[in-house]
Amino acid sequence: MVLDTYIASNKHFKTNIMTQIETEFNWYTELNKAIEAEPSDERCKDLKNRASSWVTCACGQLCKALPRDGGGMPDDMRLAKFGICFTDCIYNKNWPDARIVLDKIEARSTELLQEINQ
Repeated sequence: MVLDTYIASNKHFKTNIMTQIETEFNWYTELNKAIEAEPSDERCKDLKNRASSWVTCACGQLCKALPRDGGGMPDDMRLAKFGICFTDCIYNKNWPDARIVLDKIEARSTELLQEINQ
């Protein structure tokens, strides 16, 4: 699959190495702060680390009830692509676009949860 190849070659993504980090994290709050004022280099590094793990990325934080693979990647490929796009935005310090992608992740998660609950 193209997505699997992309993930395997994408230097930004990690799988379970980041599970030691606290799992509760509010990406909306952090992105709003970053949009208001550029975060410090140390804070940017922390955001990159969180974004590069399926456990602590935006998908992991908003979609805990959705099916995932062993590394935490969502089974839904559209949602997984949004997660990859989100990570790229964080790595490029593109905070406004990361916020837009976060909204898309939330909308897709809502759709999937509605399908599960039908």
